[in-house]
Amino acid sequence: MDALRFLKTVVIMKIGANVEIERKRPGELLSMYLEQKAIDYFQQGYGLSDLIRRMISPRDGDVSSRKAGSNMEFEQYRDYVPGDDPRGVDWKVYARSDRLFVRTYGRDVSARVRIVLDTSASMDFRQENGESKFEIAKKLTALLAWLLRKERHTVRFSLLSDDLRPFDAEGPESLETTLSSTAASGVTDFAVLKPADSRETGILITDGWGNDDGKGLRKVADTGYHLFHLLTSREHSLRLTGDLLLRDIETASELRVVPSSVRERYRMRIKEWLAFTGDAFRRQGSRHFFFPLEQNYYATLMERLIHPEGGI
Repeated sequence: MDALRFLKTVVIMKIGANVEIERKRPGELLSMYLEQKAIDYFQQGYGLSDLIRRMISPRDGDVSSRKAGSNMEFEQYRDYVPGDDPRGVDWKVYARSDRLFVRTYGRDVSARVRIVLDTSASMDFRQENGESKFEIAKKLTALLAWLLRKERHTVRFSLLSDDLRPFDAEGPESLETTLSSTAASGVTDFAVLKPADSRETGILITDGWGNDDGKGLRKVADTGYHLFHLLTSREHSLRLTGDLLLRDIETASELRVVPSSVRERYRMRIKEWLAFTGDAFRRQGSRHFFFPLEQNYYATLMERLIHPEGGI
């Protein structure tokens, strides 16, 4: 059994019964998946327009969230974000307020974004708190859609397992209906994901496990999609103990292992896999955003948008 096949077999598993997900406290949700605390987090001082522009920045100059120029009409001030051109800072305002603001110019240009959600059975693997990758992926989908639509971008959706199933969701309610009625099942076939339309920015939300022992993400890099890569601590760090019989959620194959005997080698292979995947996406001009799910998903999203090369 080669290392990648071993890696996949170890981490896509159910160990005993899944823990029930804790009920959310009143006031935390705008809907089942769009959390008010996530929205509040993105409205506390960063330039939302620039963060979104970084996420959907063009590969070939065909999509942008804003056309700007010094000879165009002044639009508004926004908070300075690390990475902004200092020449755009209004230093007179800074002298009066001791805060950095950037002047923005231009006219809005609506981008087209497609969010593809992996619905394969491995996405149902749960964290120690009982919440599955699939539940977090649905929340991330809802948050991304809200952020993009707030900036007046067009968002379309598809579900991915052994086939690709586009669906319409014109508003939060219809998106909510589809997400709540979709269960994780089947095996991911990344080969069905075709190159992104030249007029469209593609985002894939997945754990990266498919029917090809972890190699399918190389094919995804060639499609031009940005990758939002979700893994639990049990997967990327092998935080398990005992003499275990592991069962693959997708294929039902079994493997007996003592995690402590392979943990260091396993972590090294995971690190190599993530680094290799990130390099493959960067070579194609796309981004690989790693989401370790023991961290807060919306805080991680903010961090990845500000520092897209970090986190591996």
